[in-house]
Amino acid sequence: MIIEKFVTAIRAGLNKLANMFWARDPIAILQLEVDQATQRLQDGRAGLEQYRGLVERVAMQVASGKRNVQRLESQIKGHLTAGQREVAGELAIQLQQAKNDLASNEQQLGMHNEAYQNHLLKFKQAQKDIVTLRQKAQRLNAELQMAKAEAEGRHWWAASFCLPDGFLRGVSRSPQQFVVRPNQVVMLTDTLI
Repeated sequence: MIIEKFVTAIRAGLNKLANMFWARDPIAILQLEVDQATQRLQDGRAGLEQYRGLVERVAMQVASGKRNVQRLESQIKGHLTAGQREVAGELAIQLQQAKNDLASNEQQLGMHNEAYQNHLLKFKQAQKDIVTLRQKAQRLNAELQMAKAEAEGRHWWAASFCLPDGFLRGVSRSPQQFVVRPNQVVMLTDTLI
C-alpha cells in the first residue's frame, strides 16, 4: 500500500517534469501527434485490406450461391419433365436450403460492405487530419522562428537569406536554421531565450 503510493508519487513527479519539457516545444508535440496518427493510419490500412478481403470472400460466396440456386432449379425442372418426382423433391429441399444460405450471405455482404465503406470514410478523414496537423506544425514553426527573431532584435532585409534545416546540424545546440547576412551568420535554435 505504501509502496504503491510512493510509486504513484514518483510517476506524478516524472509526469510533471515531462509536461514541463513538452510545454517548451509545441512543435515536438505536434510532430508526435502526426507520428501517432500516421501509425494509426498504417494500422487502419492493414485493417481495411483485411476487411476488403472479407467482403470479397462473402461476395464470392453469394455468386457461388446464385449459381448453385440456378443449377438446382434447372435440375428440378429437368427431373419433373422426366417424371422423376422423388429426385425433384430431394433437389427442392436442397434448393430451399441453398436459397436460405444465399439470403444469409447477401445480408452479410450488405452489412460488411456498409461497414467497409464506413471504415474507408474514417480512414480518409484521418488522412485529412494528418495533413491539417502538418500544416499547423509548419505554421507554428514559422511563428516560433519569427518570435525568436523578434525577441533577439534581428531585422530581416533583402540582403539576408535563410538556409532551412541548416547544414551544420552538429554545431552548438543543434541549430535548425541559419540566417546568412553579408558580414554575419546567425543560428536559430530550438530553445526560446
